[in-house]
Amino acid sequence: MSRTKSRIVDTDSMGARCVEIKNKHVLAFTPTRVVTSTEMRYVPDIVKAGYLEPEFPSQIAELILDFRDRESRTSILRSNESFASKIRNIHSLVTKAEGKLTIFRPAVNLNDTISADFMEATIQAGVESGCNMISVLDENNLMSATDQEKWLLRAERFASGFSATLGRDVELMPSIRMNVDDIPTLLARIQVIKDMGYENLNIILAPYSKFSRNYFEFRRRYHRNNFWIHASETKRVWGQDDKKTSWMHTLQFFGMDTFALQLPNHWAPMPPRTSVHDKPITEVRLFDDHTIGITGLSELMGRYGDRIKPTSPIFRGRKFEEFAPAMRRKKILDQACKIDENISSTKQFAKGREYIKKQESMNYVHSKEYLNMAVREVLGNQRMLNI
Repeated sequence: MSRTKSRIVDTDSMGARCVEIKNKHVLAFTPTRVVTSTEMRYVPDIVKAGYLEPEFPSQIAELILDFRDRESRTSILRSNESFASKIRNIHSLVTKAEGKLTIFRPAVNLNDTISADFMEATIQAGVESGCNMISVLDENNLMSATDQEKWLLRAERFASGFSATLGRDVELMPSIRMNVDDIPTLLARIQVIKDMGYENLNIILAPYSKFSRNYFEFRRRYHRNNFWIHASETKRVWGQDDKKTSWMHTLQFFGMDTFALQLPNHWAPMPPRTSVHDKPITEVRLFDDHTIGITGLSELMGRYGDRIKPTSPIFRGRKFEEFAPAMRRKKILDQACKIDENISSTKQFAKGREYIKKQESMNYVHSKEYLNMAVREVLGNQRMLNI
């Protein structure tokens, strides 16, 4: 059952909403972006290079351990050292996220089936490492509503007993992978979670092109529901190569509240070490506040001249030819761009909330060129824009 309380503050006819998330750790408002442990790990490189340590404005942090490889899942069940290593890893992330609401999320593949023993091990790891909330993995994407209830009851019994033994307070956040093929089953599972007293849900996003109907069901059914929906594994971009926008800024119009960027593809081969640093600087992409685009530096220079990102706490208003080559020499330009993206994106969500409160989301979208293109492409004509 949730101790975190969710309350709708405002809704907009386009599907966006402002939700108040409140517990003893935080008072936060949505829609907003969270900071992930992946993004937090970029900070030491920036500081080591002599730059000021950036502060992420989000009040929520998603701390991820990657269990997408089967061996990583079995190792924590059979090896004490492997399990202890994972706890140390999570605890170090909790320390870095001091002052934020921390959500521990063990990441698996969309089609993986996990054991109850592994689910309990991840809860134990989250409790021992001091996380505020733990995302409870679902067994697989084929679970029935009855399976969902039994699975969550087992998770609750284990979490209650273990946290009581250690004298630590922890809260569970049920998760559902969005690649559920049968829509009535998906909705029935969510209803079970609500009926069990939860006011939060972690959805693990699946490809929109394959499961768009699931997205529209969320938009239609939960837009005006006191239910915090936290979206993990959010794609960075949407659109064609030259017109990419931030996907999470589009998803706020599907009744979702908080967004965490997806993990890098663990199966993708690593490029040669020199290739990242030999890549032309103009091909590096930045978050553009004016368009909500993930835009190449060459386009940004064409739009704004050499003074790019004047309010960025990372680049601090310096000219392009000052910050980019210096950061490239120190091999931190990509990390700096990713940190700036999180900070700038979070601030844009805050600005967008003011439009939601005034029922003027359409005006906000129209003012952001690439976001406007994405919203119209995904939601269609004017009839589809409103619900």
